[in-house]
Amino acid sequence: TIALLMDCDTTGIEPEFALVKFKKLAGGGYIKMVNQSVRDALQKLGYRPNHIETIVTHIMGTATLEGTPSINPESLKYKGFTDEDIARVEEMLPSAFDLNLAFAPGFLGEECLERLGISADKAASPDFNLLTYLGFNPSEIAAAEETICGTGTVEGAPHLSSQHYPVFDCAVPSGKHGTRFIHYMGPLKLMAAVQPFISGAISKTVNIPREAAVDDIKDLYVEAWRLGVKCLAIYRDGSKGSQPLSTRSQQDGQSEERHRPIRKRLQDTRRSITHKFSVGGHEGYMHVGFFEDGTPGEVFLTMSKMGSTISGLMDSIAILISVALQYGVPLASLVDKFSHVRFEPSGFTQDPDIPMAKSFVDYVFRWLGKEFVPKEATEETAGVLELDDPTALPEEIHTHGHGNNGDTNPWADRERQMTRRYGDAPPCHECGTIMIRSGICYRCTNCGATSGCS
Repeated sequence: TIALLMDCDTTGIEPEFALVKFKKLAGGGYIKMVNQSVRDALQKLGYRPNHIETIVTHIMGTATLEGTPSINPESLKYKGFTDEDIARVEEMLPSAFDLNLAFAPGFLGEECLERLGISADKAASPDFNLLTYLGFNPSEIAAAEETICGTGTVEGAPHLSSQHYPVFDCAVPSGKHGTRFIHYMGPLKLMAAVQPFISGAISKTVNIPREAAVDDIKDLYVEAWRLGVKCLAIYRDGSKGSQPLSTRSQQDGQSEERHRPIRKRLQDTRRSITHKFSVGGHEGYMHVGFFEDGTPGEVFLTMSKMGSTISGLMDSIAILISVALQYGVPLASLVDKFSHVRFEPSGFTQDPDIPMAKSFVDYVFRWLGKEFVPKEATEETAGVLELDDPTALPEEIHTHGHGNNGDTNPWADRERQMTRRYGDAPPCHECGTIMIRSGICYRCTNCGATSGCS
């Protein structure tokens, strides 16, 4: 902090963090800090004054709306901005690290928002973006932001030779599109060179990129010990929700790091099928609704009287299945997880492909798998179980049981194969694997446990 107040570009023996960086202030907000040594370095390298200005503009931006593609005074006036509104934005641009920051609703004022037809509630929403609301698409906003706020890196700058890129390398990649940086072993070796001349440790943080792995950090500490460095501090870029120095806006980090699942809901009017089933004499109905592409997107289960335990249980299971499918959970995963779950009531069914079910849940998921799980997903699951050789099974197993497309469904074959081999065998009390009959008892092929017989 003292170095920054003294107008130093670097703080001690460590390399510059980035050519353009943003420092978080204790009282809130950020300040934009630009390295002032770039022009001197370009002059030392022999570049012409006009080329130097072009390179510096590439790094730092124009800081004005004049001459900007898509988003400029003319286009903003067409959207409803006045000269006073534009002047207010221009005043903010030199210190803005993000174009959206200069167009923040709170900065423009209530009068401007009212003129643009933006309510106070809408403006207060954390997801509200004024430029998007005005009709500018993401590519137009990105192009204008690079022109006004700069790229933050020398990479790709006009007139600059790629041979001179190493001169401007920093501790972390500069800007959104920068790829070059000083390897973190470099600052460590510099600390090792200084350490013999001082009695204490060195207050220097080794900055490592966010892609660094555990082994990289281990290697740093081991090398520091080997070189005789008394103390070592390491910080991985982006490892905390907030950090004093950064090369991008906080919104950029959130957009990259937060991947929220998106729920795809079905249309109000959709195709569906109804399947009647019976388990141990208890009848029920299963309604399956489909997305536009024909894949299952919701399940309704109706059993017994409303308000009963069975009705509430099956309704809850149906809601869980529907929500999971709409969030993109593969049906094959659900079928593998919940097939052969055992609890009462259980027993015989009227389905020739699933003659016996261990529970309502068992039947529901085995039937969904039989009807809707694709062939390739079924083969992957069957490959894990390693059941009997299908060629040794009776002929009807290969010719009976069809899915929606009329082709033989391997899931139905697997169900009949399991029923033939295991029947109503219980799960192993040791490991949970379905046991096989051994005489009048059952034996687990996984761990060797038996149901009581020797």
